[in-house]
Amino acid sequence: MTRKIEDYIFKHRRPKQIVSTEQQIEDIMAEVNFEKIHKTMVALDWKWSKDTMRVPTVDEIKEEGLYLLNRAAELEVDTELPVSYASCGGLYARKIVYHDVVLLELSFCVSGWDCDWDYVTGSSE
Repeated sequence: MTRKIEDYIFKHRRPKQIVSTEQQIEDIMAEVNFEKIHKTMVALDWKWSKDTMRVPTVDEIKEEGLYLLNRAAELEVDTELPVSYASCGGLYARKIVYHDVVLLELSFCVSGWDCDWDYVTGSSE
């Protein structure tokens, strides 16, 4: 779909947010497999250092996931780059705003990489 057609569709049929960020957080927390994340962390000896260096419990992983989702939901986004995220210990919470519709995501990343703006554009603004 070309940008012009997409802009026309959204101009005339603007999507409406029907699921609140609070409901999205509740749904995400119910659907993420925190036990699988914990098993992965145990297998990799993935330790957090809140009090002592140790693999976190399932409840601690859930607590951190909830905190990160709430943090990402609260963060403001730029109109040119409508994405915000909060991450810690392999957990990654992201908020995307598209035509005033907020989408939330929580994931666990074992390995990843991205190229930042300065690198990609050659600028440091």
